[in-house]
Amino acid sequence: MPEPTAPVAQPEATPEAQDVASQDATAAGTAAPQVQEDVAADPVPEETVTEQAGGAGTEPGVTVAASEPLPESVPDAAPDSGPDPAIAACLSTGPTVTAGVPTGKAEAAARRAALIAAIKPCTKAAALDNAPAEVLFLASEIAQGKRDVATAYALLERAAAMGLAAAETRLGDYHLFGVAPGGEDVEKAIAHFKTAAQMGDPAGMTTLALMYRVGKGVPRDPARMVALLQKAADAGYHFAQYRLAQTYLNGDGIAGRRDDILGSPDPAKAVQLYKAAAEAGNITAAFELATLYSDPKSGLPQDPAERARLTLMASRAGMIEATAAMGM
Repeated sequence: MPEPTAPVAQPEATPEAQDVASQDATAAGTAAPQVQEDVAADPVPEETVTEQAGGAGTEPGVTVAASEPLPESVPDAAPDSGPDPAIAACLSTGPTVTAGVPTGKAEAAARRAALIAAIKPCTKAAALDNAPAEVLFLASEIAQGKRDVATAYALLERAAAMGLAAAETRLGDYHLFGVAPGGEDVEKAIAHFKTAAQMGDPAGMTTLALMYRVGKGVPRDPARMVALLQKAADAGYHFAQYRLAQTYLNGDGIAGRRDDILGSPDPAKAVQLYKAAAEAGNITAAFELATLYSDPKSGLPQDPAERARLTLMASRAGMIEATAAMGM
């Protein structure tokens, strides 16, 4: 299960070093503190309560440590004509404000590049009295990339206080992975994830769902897990679609791997979710679906053409396994 991404570089507290709950939660969509570079998510065996949101290999997930810190500065950005040039420059140069897991290595790399380009304007804008929550969030990712966890955390607190759901999710990641002041605090992490979920943040809903799946900080609750994943999937979050597809395909997260009330397993629904995740760019989902199309035991109809298309998609995205499957 991996799935609950994370901000930029941080202390070595990666999901691999956490238990499956953390990783699943992380993989789930959370973005543990890090610039989301090598945040890939490989499903973590549910039995291992010790494993991306962030598995790697194919799908980015939560990692609390990045391979290399962001540079201290970059050349000044071109001036903007708005009333608050730094704010406008930060928001136009920086990446999308999200606590979600990147769809793959390419998206993670693009996010990191955008953060590097936004270092000066976002750092300057965050110091303004009227800095919006979105600017504070991006500035926190930049601070995390410089390994300044204290500043990153303080900026996230300010953004959350202003009502930014993504900041609530990221604060939950910090507490879950022990990056926040005081170390790991699952109770606080759950509180932030619940707040983010209530505010409609897909990544927060997904991580909370994975916590219900493994029973970390909350009781195991398959019904709650499915409801949260469905809501996040309906919002278009690729990681939730991917996780829910696994639940409907083989009962992941459900005792006995079957629950007629929850309607699992349901191969047809699983395929719909796998396709949605794949079309959203989730390379892991694309390759898994391609593999299922060629497996007689999967319960899915054989579809050589779709299998080839999805395998090619994953291969072009840099997935070695997909390239190997094509015999290239």
